[in-house]
Amino acid sequence: MHNLFEKHTDWTDAECFYIVAFSGNQRAWLAGPYANRGVAEDVLPQAKRWAIRDSGDKEAVKYHYRVAQHHDGHDRSILGEIQP
Repeated sequence: MHNLFEKHTDWTDAECFYIVAFSGNQRAWLAGPYANRGVAEDVLPQAKRWAIRDSGDKEAVKYHYRVAQHHDGHDRSILGEIQP
């Protein structure tokens, strides 16, 4: 899995949501953090499309993509907080 971007916006210690790609025991935070699941769900297709078409990762078509709840927003995601 690729970590292509250093982009990350500031967040709080509140629970939040990320778009996550899974492959076996590996995971990558693709987008987020988001304050609510609805916004993250709206971004999921866009983040998945980026991973498969534009990331340059030939294995991306094999990954599983979903929204995951996380205890805070301090983890950096690859795409940052893209908007739906």
